[in-house]
Amino acid sequence: MSSIANISNETFVRPSRFYLGGFTDIPHVQYLCVFLCFVYIMTVLGNGLLLSVIYLDKTFHTPKYMIVFNLALTDLCGIGLSTSYQLPLT
Repeated sequence: MSSIANISNETFVRPSRFYLGGFTDIPHVQYLCVFLCFVYIMTVLGNGLLLSVIYLDKTFHTPKYMIVFNLALTDLCGIGLSTSYQLPLT
C-alpha cells in the first residue's frame, strides 16, 4: 500500500500531432522520397490486384477470402493516409 501513496497527481497532456524530425538534415533526402513512393506504389498495386482477384473470381467468395479482402482494403486505406503525412512537401 505504500507504493500507491508515492504516486503524484500529474496531468498528462497528449500532443496534437506527431512530429518526426531529422529528415531535413539527411543528405540526398530525395532518395528517401523515391523509396517511399516505390513502397507506396507496390503496396497499392499488390492490394489492388488482391482485391480485384477476390472480387472477380467467385470461388474466392468464402469467409476466409472475405477477411483477406477486408485486410487488403484496410491496408490500402491506411497506406494512403500514412504515406501522405510522411512525404516532405518542399
